Amino acid sequence: MDAGQTVAPGRHPRFDALFAFRRLIDSRAYGPAWEAAQELIDGEYPELFYRTMLSELGRAALYGATDPAAAIERLDLLAGRIDGGNTLPEEFAAESVPYMLSFYRGRIFARRGASHSEDARASFREAITRAESPFDRDVALWYLLDLSGESPDRLMADLAEFASGWDDPSFFSGILDRLIVRLVQNRNFTGLAGLHTTLEPYLDRETRARLAYITAKSGVLSPDEAESAYQTAFSEDHESLYYRMLASAELDALPPAPVLGTSHPAGNDAEEPAAAEVNPDRDSALEAVCRGFLRYSREADVYPFVREYFPDLSVPLAMELAGSLSAAGHHTDALRLMVLAVGAEPGPVTDEQLAGLYPRPWLKEVSSAAEKHGIPEYLLYALIRTESFFNASVVSHAGAVGLTQLMRPTAGDIARKLKVSEYDLTDPATNLEFGAFYLAELVRRLDGNVMAALFSYNAGISRVRSWFRAGSDLDPVLFLESLPFAETRGYGRKVLAASIVYGYLYYQKSPGDIIRELF
Repeated sequence: MDAGQTVAPGRHPRFDALFAFRRLIDSRAYGPAWEAAQELIDGEYPELFYRTMLSELGRAALYGATDPAAAIERLDLLAGRIDGGNTLPEEFAAESVPYMLSFYRGRIFARRGASHSEDARASFREAITRAESPFDRDVALWYLLDLSGESPDRLMADLAEFASGWDDPSFFSGILDRLIVRLVQNRNFTGLAGLHTTLEPYLDRETRARLAYITAKSGVLSPDEAESAYQTAFSEDHESLYYRMLASAELDALPPAPVLGTSHPAGNDAEEPAAAEVNPDRDSALEAVCRGFLRYSREADVYPFVREYFPDLSVPLAMELAGSLSAAGHHTDALRLMVLAVGAEPGPVTDEQLAGLYPRPWLKEVSSAAEKHGIPEYLLYALIRTESFFNASVVSHAGAVGLTQLMRPTAGDIARKLKVSEYDLTDPATNLEFGAFYLAELVRRLDGNVMAALFSYNAGISRVRSWFRAGSDLDPVLFLESLPFAETRGYGRKVLAASIVYGYLYYQKSPGDIIRELF
């Protein structure tokens, strides 16, 4: 057939049937797609054994079948054509047919609810054994572990059985996160210690640091074991500034500034990046373009250009450009430029680089608002960086506005209390004044508990009070680990980590000082 030539309907009925099915999948019309899929199965189309077709067939059965049991029978029919002794043509040998059928069989059983969980588990186990690639094995294992998530004991048993064989530890970090939260909520610190001992060699670096720290903090380890766990969180190569700094406070070992960063800033479990090919002419030309943007007052074009064409710019050049952007009021782009450059360059992070990553724009306004409302200046800066990345005009998808991300009804209430009749939340001084007042009010309403106030800033005071009723006996750090909202846990870690860096850089405070003041 010539390029561009169309196929007349009815001329190629097998082609028409397959094409109609795939169009339904593309439009997510899964009900009609499943009806079409059944006809394809009955018609014994060999094309169904291509991996892409099997995936689409599985999705149609999963989301479009009104009778899941009948859908499973149909998949079993396809499986039977192989298991019954029929040999697939050689062209399908690499299509992972047994794996795909077992995998989607498991997903359909899982979708049917708890009464079919054992069938789902059996299917996922079969998929794991039939997987021909590490990625496929990890995917099937993820679904098996996710199915076990309602029972911590069962999940821990599955982890003990399978963790040594997974390929990408970070793929399972979400499942481990939920398990750790459940164990802390249940005060099952012995189980937490067992998890740490069993899985330690197989965890991604950030989860290993987290589990080491909170297991030591729980008090179930011997003094020597606790010190070793704190050392793991403090000194091993990972990107969690939060756990590194908490561990340094426990060990009473303030790290030199470079250790505040990470020797692998590019990402989780990052390998040392290969040295970039040096091209002086290219780099000089790109640098000239960046300087040209600044010369002609086109500061807003610098970061988008660098991100697209010059992501490997040197840290010294990034610091120079960031200084010019900040001087022109483009604080967010300056910060993004520093994050891009430092993240791409291997090696420790220096004090000077940290200052670019944790800058202090609007210093006069921040100092005034912090002093007026009794909020530590380093804390207000940490909150601003976490909330808005120093974008004074940003509006979130939920409608929060400005540097401290205030909702308009909250801002209206603050304005009444401050006796302000007209205000603009995109004005930095006004937003900082309102945000500092609001945080100070939350601290007061929560009896001086600063971390509880930060959680409330993110999740609401009523919700945080209910969490405290359930977790009032927990150490403050463990209480954070027990919070049911992943967003709020992450928020607390980011603000505390940023507070530690700001305190270290500008206010002569150690990590221990900050932790004692905030907790």
